[in-house]
Amino acid sequence: MSEHISAFMGLLDPDDNLTGGGAASAIAGALAGGLVALVSRLKVGKTDLPESDDFYRAVDREMQELIDQLLRASETDTRAYRAVLRAYRLPKNTAARMRIRSQAIQDAMVEATRVPLENAARCVRILERCKTLQGRSDTTATAHLNCAWYLGQAAASGCLTTAKANLPALKIPRRSAEMRRRAERIAHQLRQLTNDH
Repeated sequence: MSEHISAFMGLLDPDDNLTGGGAASAIAGALAGGLVALVSRLKVGKTDLPESDDFYRAVDREMQELIDQLLRASETDTRAYRAVLRAYRLPKNTAARMRIRSQAIQDAMVEATRVPLENAARCVRILERCKTLQGRSDTTATAHLNCAWYLGQAAASGCLTTAKANLPALKIPRRSAEMRRRAERIAHQLRQLTNDH
């Protein structure tokens, strides 16, 4: 995990104003995934298994993949924000430079919206697996699972909030419509999970 620690440390660094809500939400999602993985590992090898060892190992493997993706994406989110700032700082004193600047802004905004949307979808998957383990895990692990749920819920909402905040600046109609639809689908999934919890 050490190669990803810079994203986390950025949140604690008072001189870093680039690691924001999107990166923080991705890290929260990774923490939620870590707790789901922990709960699944606690059941492996137990004699009172409601599911097979393979079931719990599969949950653990999936969580490890999602954790790695979210930690990497927290850094990607910060880089995307940097790219947006760089694009807005480009010169605009001629028509040609204005066109270059506008295109750079749109390219950066696509990435700054895509990354948190992908992270939101990952966090929703973690929440789905969290629900899967309800009633299939040790009662002693209930607190871990509940914490995973709350962290995952906050992470998914935070990622969606970041993406939606960037959508108004996205002026490419096709991409904007596509990402709005995706955000709506993820938000719907999140509402369903929350209502059923």
